[in-house]
Amino acid sequence: MLQEIIVIAIVFGAVAYTIFSVIRSLRKKNTGPCGDCTGCEVKKEFLLKYKTAKNPADITCLDYRKK
Repeated sequence: MLQEIIVIAIVFGAVAYTIFSVIRSLRKKNTGPCGDCTGCEVKKEFLLKYKTAKNPADITCLDYRKK
C-alpha cells in the first residue's frame, strides 16, 4: 500500500512539473536585450549601461560576456 502511494505521488509530481513547464514555455518571452535570462551580474551591469546609453541599440550582452 505504501509503495502505491509513493508511486502515485511521483507520477502526480511528474505530471504537475510537465504542466508547469508547458505553461512556462507558452508564455510570452522577454524580448529585452538579454532575452529570457534569469539575472546575473552581467545582466545587472548591462541594464545599467543600457538605461544610461545615448544609443542603446549599439549595446549587446555579447559585449559583456567576452570579458
